[in-house]
Amino acid sequence: MRIFLISTPPLDVYEHMAFDESLARSCDKNKEQFFLRFYNWGDEARPAMTFGYAQFFDEIQKEMLKNNFRGQFTRRPTGGGVVYHDGDLTFSCVFTSDITRPNIIYNKLHGAINKKLEANMFAPALFAPAGYAPSKNETASACFSSPVPDDIMDDGGKKILGGAIRRFDNIVLYQGSLQMPGARGRTHLINSIKQAVEEEWDAETSDLSFSEHYINNIKRNAVSLYKSDGWNKKF
Repeated sequence: MRIFLISTPPLDVYEHMAFDESLARSCDKNKEQFFLRFYNWGDEARPAMTFGYAQFFDEIQKEMLKNNFRGQFTRRPTGGGVVYHDGDLTFSCVFTSDITRPNIIYNKLHGAINKKLEANMFAPALFAPAGYAPSKNETASACFSSPVPDDIMDDGGKKILGGAIRRFDNIVLYQGSLQMPGARGRTHLINSIKQAVEEEWDAETSDLSFSEHYINNIKRNAVSLYKSDGWNKKF
């Protein structure tokens, strides 16, 4: 198996969500494969926010009002809580897996990344507190203020990496966010995640890009779905 490292032109938050879902839905379920993509937000990216597939929109509105958030926002195809994308290193993985329990996938992927970050002297540590629900007491939980088992923490106990999963039969879509100062522009953090995946899946990486026609279709789908009230206000 090879790991395909995907590059794209700059995309906005709607287009990033559309790209991930399109890739996951189009994968061959009978072929062992792995795709890794680091989001290209562009040099002039505005702050954005995503929220979990099952979260209630009225709770999201309260969260945005509380934080005076005025950027782009959309519902993710994956679960979890609210994630603010403002300088974070955002990435996704799409791969075939017969593992059906999400906690095992998180442990495998986050464990590999954690080991590589530790080896590169970033000194985080896996943290496993009691579980939490994406919405509590009629409030929208901010993902990085509510750690879950197998999230990655820094040595001060602050959550720095979390992710969310959705399965399409035996295809797993994972969307992750690494939140450290200047994370988005730090090549050594990108390389740490890339090396972690290569070692854990025992595979080499090849570059992969998509045609302008494919990207334009993604952009149209993003507007029709991820930018729509029908999607964002569905719950």
